[in-house]
Amino acid sequence: MAQPTPGPSKIYKETGSYVPKSRPENVRILCRIAAKIKEEHKKTAGRRPKAIDYTGLQPDLISKLTQENTEYVEIKVREVERSVIYHQLMDLYIYDKIMPTTFHLFVKLYGKIPAHMDLGEFRNYLYKNGFMWKQILRGTCVVIENPKVTFERQLYLKALQEYRKQGKTIYFIDEVAFDINGEILTMKQSLSNSEAQIRVIYAVTNQGVKVKQFVIEFSTESFLRFIKDSLLKYLPEPSVIVLNNYKHHCQELLPLPNEDSLKKEMCDWLEFFDVPHDPEMPKALLFELIQKYSDISKKLYLVDNILKQNGHEVLRLPDCIMKLTPTTYYFDMLRVNLPLVLKDHIGPHPVSTCINKIMSTIDENVSLYCTVIEAEEKAIQLKDSLADDLLDELEDVTKNASAENNGQDSELPSSDSDSD
Repeated sequence: MAQPTPGPSKIYKETGSYVPKSRPENVRILCRIAAKIKEEHKKTAGRRPKAIDYTGLQPDLISKLTQENTEYVEIKVREVERSVIYHQLMDLYIYDKIMPTTFHLFVKLYGKIPAHMDLGEFRNYLYKNGFMWKQILRGTCVVIENPKVTFERQLYLKALQEYRKQGKTIYFIDEVAFDINGEILTMKQSLSNSEAQIRVIYAVTNQGVKVKQFVIEFSTESFLRFIKDSLLKYLPEPSVIVLNNYKHHCQELLPLPNEDSLKKEMCDWLEFFDVPHDPEMPKALLFELIQKYSDISKKLYLVDNILKQNGHEVLRLPDCIMKLTPTTYYFDMLRVNLPLVLKDHIGPHPVSTCINKIMSTIDENVSLYCTVIEAEEKAIQLKDSLADDLLDELEDVTKNASAENNGQDSELPSSDSDSD
């Protein structure tokens, strides 16, 4: 059975994107830009080349496009991995002792992000995936991770390690969908596609898949049925359940009222959290009470409440490391192997039968994958700690370096971006 390389990648694609050389007017423009790149690098002494502004592409890539002799230039395309960007950013902090601008980080990631991704698209990807910018000089903004994202990850990893020390069994819950040909679908594709699909919800520990259930759709109702009818009936003792943040996992037990909520909704919320109040109070005063005490509730999800009432602990997997779980191993193995196994299958229910076969076959290897994950968790914690100690000092160093080079990078994500 094919074995994907161990790591955090959940979906990995490598396809060919082609730039036709049969359009001479486009090629001539690229050639002129490429011809100026080396000369420009010398003159600007590390500042951003104008070629980047003209095209949004890496200078090395532009050179490659114009030097190939074939009719088409093939560019390898990969899915963007947030973890790759995170580790590169931390390495620039820790080893290069500098806080990078968007352009600096973009150049450092050459070959690690899709070749077709231009600087503007890269900037918007950063914005949508938990990174932000800090202005250290007028006209110079450096990339940092959103502190809320960092803090959420640190709390999760600390809690996870504490539960491991206590010897508690940890169940990671995930979902996966396939079309009738065994091709894997993203969650977005599964929810938006009405064609025939095979969907499965499964719970994984470091000993393999313990509970799984095929469902007709991914919805709050089907997920709660899985929790009540399958997971809770299996769990032999108080355990830790790790859930991700899919929309249908996040139905609130009692949504936080806002200024436009009905007075009854405000009173229900206050009563649920045992906040002293008088139902005859004006709405404005009731809302003031809600604002004062809302920090005690955070967000109370229906599924979390069900699990806790049955004696289990619940952790929410931060989006920034959502692939850092053993469910990713099954996702990868199914993606690689299901189309191959289906070719040789004879009998009814081919996709679900082959899914069961593959999952049971790879259970014995999941403990090794969990070891890889735990090592990655520790590496992230170490880098977070080192970066936290360095950032104040690095800001001064970066200010001085930026002032000396007179380099500027003040662009932020634009509202008219067409990137996903």
